[in-house]
Amino acid sequence: MSFKISPNLTPSFPQQISSLLDLLDQPFLLTDTKGNILAYQEGLNQWLDPAIQPILDHPIFFLAPTLNLLNWRSILKDIQAKPGHEITFELLGPEDELSSYPAHCTSFHIADQNFFFFLFQEEQKQRPNLQDLQHAFTQEDRHFDLVQFSLQYSNEMIFWTREDGGFFYVNKAAARNLGYTQEELMQRTVFDIAPDFQLDVWVEHWKNLQQVRHLDVETTLQKKSGEQIPIYSEIHMLEYEGLEYNISFVRNLKKRQEREHFIELARLSLEQSPDLVLWCNQDGQIIFRNLQAQAFLQQPNEQLFVQNILTYKETAVTSEFFQEVAQSKNRPTLILQHKPGAELPVEAEITPVSQGQETIFCLNLTDISERLTKEQELLAALAKNARLSERLQEEKRYLETEIN
Repeated sequence: MSFKISPNLTPSFPQQISSLLDLLDQPFLLTDTKGNILAYQEGLNQWLDPAIQPILDHPIFFLAPTLNLLNWRSILKDIQAKPGHEITFELLGPEDELSSYPAHCTSFHIADQNFFFFLFQEEQKQRPNLQDLQHAFTQEDRHFDLVQFSLQYSNEMIFWTREDGGFFYVNKAAARNLGYTQEELMQRTVFDIAPDFQLDVWVEHWKNLQQVRHLDVETTLQKKSGEQIPIYSEIHMLEYEGLEYNISFVRNLKKRQEREHFIELARLSLEQSPDLVLWCNQDGQIIFRNLQAQAFLQQPNEQLFVQNILTYKETAVTSEFFQEVAQSKNRPTLILQHKPGAELPVEAEITPVSQGQETIFCLNLTDISERLTKEQELLAALAKNARLSERLQEEKRYLETEIN
């Protein structure tokens, strides 16, 4: 995911920092002392209200309404006094909702100008070790303070690996995900943590990377406990001070694969449901139907509109009808005309699902023809019993009259 940088900032901003930040997949903001946004990672857009985008060259107060000039100055003083200071931003999201995002913060000085850097966390992470940060910020070349901070506190695992398989650098996320301390992991090699990259494979991998300079790999890493976790790695070849390094930006795919597994289970449950499941847009066009619905409705989706196949009290249904039913949480009885001359009574559960500015309606239709038949049989039996009861009463009255 790339980042945007203000044209006013480009001439004075080191290219080395820009190149490394471009590899980060974690949302961040760069501001000046006045709070003007000078650079940001494009992933930040998905958290923000589209009405306030683009955010470049706007003040930070534009997207974080709880900030103002007074508390902003206080925040900057805290950041300068305590590198690694963590604050929580209340960002203005879709539909004017405020959402909280913690961010690690730091400041640095380039070309007689102070900059403030905010590295966002999608979920609460461990608080930074301030002693580590203080050590990192005593380096002679202040231009690389930002790079060190970004690497150390990135959500992604980052490995700098030498040609011999030893590690030149690992960040906190790499150690945390694999169950080591950073010091412990630095004593290991790629052969200890990557079962698929033993010596012979590693040699060929290194030669290939020297030629192509960039690779995307899905493989597994082995934790200290022995558990193997699936990962996706963006690998780059970097030359530094005459030596080549394998720079790997690694994402843990375990949670994603678990989500995909549950999504697949949900999809199968939906497909195999004995009820008819239809999804339609606000125009009433069918955009999805499960296997049971496909068995009843033979036409292609683009030819199917709910107003043509569903009626309520002999009136064609509309998206407005769906909205009213969803709000009332009623389950109306509809008539499904699934083929010419064939009608099926169904009980409808209607759920609206918002996708940005569009609303999709999920219709769960249960066949109630058998239930209605049973109800009619029951009503007929009750009516017959009522007639028999009335006849018995008449016979009783007749006998009483005869006796008297």
